[in-house]
Amino acid sequence: TKRQIAAVKYGLIFFSIAVLIASPWYLKNFLQTGNPFYPLFNSLFQSINHMPVQEILYQQAVEKTGQIGFFQMREVMYGESFWETLLIPFRMFFQGEDNSYRYFQGILNPILILFLPFIFLSKDYKKDRFLFILFSVFFIIMTYFLTAKQVRYILPVLPFLSIIAVMGIKTLDDKLKPETCFSFLRFRKRFGAIVRILLFAAVAILLTFNLSYLKNRFDIIKPFPYIFNQETRDDFLLRHLLHYDAVKYINANLPMNAKVFTMFLGRRGYYLDRTYKNEPSFGQNTISQMVNSSISEEKFQEYVRSMNVTHILMRTDLVDNFLLNNSSKEQVKRFMHLFKKYLKRVYEHHDYAVWEIQAKRHY
Repeated sequence: TKRQIAAVKYGLIFFSIAVLIASPWYLKNFLQTGNPFYPLFNSLFQSINHMPVQEILYQQAVEKTGQIGFFQMREVMYGESFWETLLIPFRMFFQGEDNSYRYFQGILNPILILFLPFIFLSKDYKKDRFLFILFSVFFIIMTYFLTAKQVRYILPVLPFLSIIAVMGIKTLDDKLKPETCFSFLRFRKRFGAIVRILLFAAVAILLTFNLSYLKNRFDIIKPFPYIFNQETRDDFLLRHLLHYDAVKYINANLPMNAKVFTMFLGRRGYYLDRTYKNEPSFGQNTISQMVNSSISEEKFQEYVRSMNVTHILMRTDLVDNFLLNNSSKEQVKRFMHLFKKYLKRVYEHHDYAVWEIQAKRHY
């Protein structure tokens, strides 16, 4: 319309409404972390609030030194080849699994992309198809390279993929009508009807996956005993979170000024009543740096102090697996000697351990 001022006005109105709706979460994040957009822009708000810029830069430099690319990370953790990792955006629609970092922490219905090729059989809505596909592909590629490989990060494209899927189904249905297809067959009406029935049956079967998923979630979670006060909050969480025992130990026994580093815990520290920190690689950078610094006792102590924490909560089986796949036997032996010398295990259950750092810290 070339009415730029009106466009800006409506854009600001939309933006204001969106911010207003999300504001309770921004406020909660700000009160709990000092960062309304947590975990985004965390380094920026740390510098604005309490942590000196020099310390932030040092921590970032340390993490960057031990950074591992996600192709290597997937190979180490799950034995995936380069092509398997590259095809993750496609695999998400067929191999998703809840509570599995290997399989993207979520399940998508394949119907969202199976009928996409058929939209090109029609000449209708060319502009809309182009924009929807362009946005979906761009957004999925962007999240693939910039975030963890998890289903929830591509949720904004699902409405567009749903529309594209319906367009594909409609186009295919139109092309299967007797007057537009199978004109070379005498019994084209009957054959076309059979093919269309098969199409509708395929769509119905794919949609039943959603109902089956919903039923399975209720069977797994079993929420009603908790909802109707037949089960305590702790009992409910203990059923679903293997690390919750260790969390309860920390909340009950560690001093209030304790600071916990979560390692191979998927950054799930939100049930801790103590200050905690984590990193995007779930602790892989930190454990790599600890192994590298174990070349000398002095360097190891210096690095442990630089972590600026009092305790480590780790998933031991994943730590052991990471060490065996990324370090030589000599490195592991040297590291374990210093680790047990300067850290004391104070709790362990269900492959989750709490270690207290004994190395002297600089205050």
